Amino acid sequence: MMARRCPGRLAILLGVAIGFIAAAPLSSAVAAEAGAKYFAINASRLPTADLPPNATVSTEDTPIAVAFARFSAGAATIDLGFDWQHTRYEYEGIDSRNRDLHRVQFPIWIAAPLGKWQLQSVVAPSIFTSSNVLGDFFNRGSSDDLAVTARVELRGSSAHRPWVIGVAHDRSLGKSETYPVLGFAYEAGDDLALRLTWPDPGLRVRLAERQYGSFRLFPAGSQWHVRTDDFTREFDYRFEAWRSQFNWNVGFANNFSLDLSLGYEFGRSHHFTDRLGARINRDADDQWLFAVGFRWGDAPLPLTHGAHLNR
Repeated sequence: MMARRCPGRLAILLGVAIGFIAAAPLSSAVAAEAGAKYFAINASRLPTADLPPNATVSTEDTPIAVAFARFSAGAATIDLGFDWQHTRYEYEGIDSRNRDLHRVQFPIWIAAPLGKWQLQSVVAPSIFTSSNVLGDFFNRGSSDDLAVTARVELRGSSAHRPWVIGVAHDRSLGKSETYPVLGFAYEAGDDLALRLTWPDPGLRVRLAERQYGSFRLFPAGSQWHVRTDDFTREFDYRFEAWRSQFNWNVGFANNFSLDLSLGYEFGRSHHFTDRLGARINRDADDQWLFAVGFRWGDAPLPLTHGAHLNR
């Protein structure tokens, strides 16, 4: 299974991140410090779309992202968090139950200056499984439900070095895959942040006091290990798609803010197994999406199946 191959590949990425930290100036002890605590929840809905030739599918996604602790080690910082997303697919015209799929992650963010570069990285031990397994994971779970996702980026620390160079391993392209992260980023204080990188370019602009507009294009696929209701069969559910998403963020008192998003999901395809054991491989029509969410603290906008760093 794909999940069994992840740990070996990700050991390399984890080693790279640890190596960069070892090269940074560290103190003799790691100390806890305040900061980097946040909470974010977002719910997106995609109305019913055709799943040719004779079926339909609708989608609901609810991600929750939390950062709860920061530790310093010299010039480096290490943040700990929790990330959970529930995805529900409802079908008509296919002999399959509606699917409730879960992603549970425990991200560890590492940041450190490296000369003229800034290291930004995240490593996340993960569970990708169906609801019937997650509800009794210690008895029903297996290594096929486990994975590790990671992203390591080097960003230029000045306007004269705007490059972003990195590598990522996750399931956002519809399966466990390692791919490069390349491009450049530009920031003008709090007014403008531009990121022109493969595979997830983005833009954020301050519209007014406590108001920001943002755009992001990113791969929105995933892969889960699924067990049937009677636990007699298992299969991988793969979903491939890309999302373009506009978001309006409005800040309120006590560091709370509201998110309203409009987006478009395209290049959609579902790969799963029906009740009779037949493999389904179908492209779904493109569809608009609507999302609403809340954030507390300096939280990033949760992106469905998209990798994100907390800075």
